[in-house]
Amino acid sequence: PQARSAAFEAQAANLSNPRGATRIAAIQALTQLEDDEEVLVAVKLIAERLRDEDAAVRIAAVRELGRLGELAASAVPEIGLVLADGDFALSEVEGGDMRFQGVALSAAAALADLGPMASAALPNLLATLKAKDRRLRAAAAKAIGYMGPDALPAVPALVSALSDASAEARFEAAFALGQMGSLPPVAVAALRKALADAGRYVEALPSGAEVIGSVRVAAGE
Repeated sequence: PQARSAAFEAQAANLSNPRGATRIAAIQALTQLEDDEEVLVAVKLIAERLRDEDAAVRIAAVRELGRLGELAASAVPEIGLVLADGDFALSEVEGGDMRFQGVALSAAAALADLGPMASAALPNLLATLKAKDRRLRAAAAKAIGYMGPDALPAVPALVSALSDASAEARFEAAFALGQMGSLPPVAVAALRKALADAGRYVEALPSGAEVIGSVRVAAGE
């Protein structure tokens, strides 16, 4: 076995610490190691924390994996499984504010960050398009869109999502279809129909600003 740095060994040991806050700190420290080879090894250890008893630790693990890019490619199947995790945790967000965050929503965001590298989780994302949580359905459509042409098998499901009860989900589905490249006629026809969709949603950012999403604008783009 290759010798690892003292920082790696210390933080790897901390992943088993009884305190959740220590496990979270260890996850974050491991993703910031300078040696990519050590980070690749750490990815496997962090992926094990996706089954941690503490929802906040699971959220931290999936977020950090999403930020690692191609180094976290091996963990994509396990991230896909987290889309079925219905737990929430009180977490600190940008700006120091605290709010409840969903584990599954964090997984969808991580897959969106990974883009085309997340294609191994496409079946999980397709199933999530039918989730009860409208925000989760929208997040799944968004993650699929970031895969680009690699997600072409998802086109029929995204066309169906253009009829979702949630304007946010319809917006993300239209936007995602725009990332697929050349589309079959049925998808183009569905987007043309969506040009008449007046649905909008408002997303509040941690900074206090608001983003307004328009379904017909997304379809037009």
